[in-house]
Amino acid sequence: MKISAIYICLICIVLPTISFGQVQKFHGTILNAENGIPVENVNLMIRNSKSGTATDSRGKFEIIVAHLPVFIDITCVGYKPLTIEVGEILKKPVELRINPQVSQLESVTISEHKATAVYKDPDYSVLDYEIMDGNLLLLVFRYQLKRSTMLLLNPDGDTLAQVPLPELPPDKLFKDAFGNAHYFSKKGNAFQCHYDLSLNRLSFPFSTTVDSIQLMLGHFSFNINNRLYFQDDFSNGLRTNIGYYDMEHGLKYLQTVRHDKAESDYYRDKYFFSGPSRAGDTVFRDYDERAYDFFTRTKNRTMMVKTGNERIAVFNFAGDVIEIVDADWNLVKEVPISFHKDREYAFIAALANSFFPDDAWKWSGKILKDEVSGEVYTSYKRHGGVRLCKIDIESGSLAGEYVIPFTFPEKIQISRGQAFFLYKEGGQEQKWKLYKMKLSEQH
Repeated sequence: MKISAIYICLICIVLPTISFGQVQKFHGTILNAENGIPVENVNLMIRNSKSGTATDSRGKFEIIVAHLPVFIDITCVGYKPLTIEVGEILKKPVELRINPQVSQLESVTISEHKATAVYKDPDYSVLDYEIMDGNLLLLVFRYQLKRSTMLLLNPDGDTLAQVPLPELPPDKLFKDAFGNAHYFSKKGNAFQCHYDLSLNRLSFPFSTTVDSIQLMLGHFSFNINNRLYFQDDFSNGLRTNIGYYDMEHGLKYLQTVRHDKAESDYYRDKYFFSGPSRAGDTVFRDYDERAYDFFTRTKNRTMMVKTGNERIAVFNFAGDVIEIVDADWNLVKEVPISFHKDREYAFIAALANSFFPDDAWKWSGKILKDEVSGEVYTSYKRHGGVRLCKIDIESGSLAGEYVIPFTFPEKIQISRGQAFFLYKEGGQEQKWKLYKMKLSEQH
């Protein structure tokens, strides 16, 4: 009897990384090597782990170290990266110095703007947020979920309204294809959020169940001329059906995008790693298939965004093109693209790279839309860092680069030329805060 190949791979890779030791705190201050001024928003990451932190406004940091020795990678926009080896933890704080570095990529704009907190109350953590009519709808709580409330802020962080939640405990916020925001409670109920500008009042005029909202609206991407457009992904994202629903035609399919070679390779390799090699072998097929799908999930699924009143951009990554169509799905233009192509790995190499990533920026497989300006962005990841790049829809090239100065930001959204994201701040309580970063001169 043999254990399946994928488990052997996982055990060989993961087991050497497991160690035990006393948890200790490595703390200190990071200074500019040229002038001795403390540097804020410096990222510190323990190599080969997800443990990290960032310096505060005084350049101070505190990071938990589970075992020694460790290597800590120190990065900050505008400074040369630095790696230090920590062999012992000193009782007194340390001083580390980093050297400024100005870099410029050819034909690419580097953002020098810092990310700033939108909601600055230190006692509150942000559970979720959505952009509603250009303003920021926040679910916040003080220490416990039962002490939650909802806020509406303008993009500058000024409070427009604050109301108690209609039902506790909170779960999340959801924005539908019409642009309406809904509050979901953990009890399975949904409440539409509405802001009356004349009365300066935030209210919940309609309520239903979460299942009803997901069934009626969770499937759709956007609305054009009372048509609700959708895409269905299947075969691990290697096939996509695109269509719309309206009262006149009902459900109408417009296009199927498929990646035949990648799909054939996917099923062939999946059977090889999850199937028995000889009669009598022990096979954990269900677990193996899920593990295989996790490590080989494609980023190249087709995506579409509304780019104008009656224009849609279909990112056909299987065909390496952007297909620009009108609302009736007539092809207007095809634009070749290559920004999504990463270095290709064999399965075992890809598996190893998931645990020990190299230093290359890797495409995230995400497309982000600024609903106000109509500009479209994509993102890349490296060691927990995120780089946003603007896509020129007419040429398919990348027009700008903006590196978020924090590691592991969550729920990135773009509005009015600014990127908003959630970030878990360091310290004992590690609260989530909403940050923003300017991407352009547009307001």
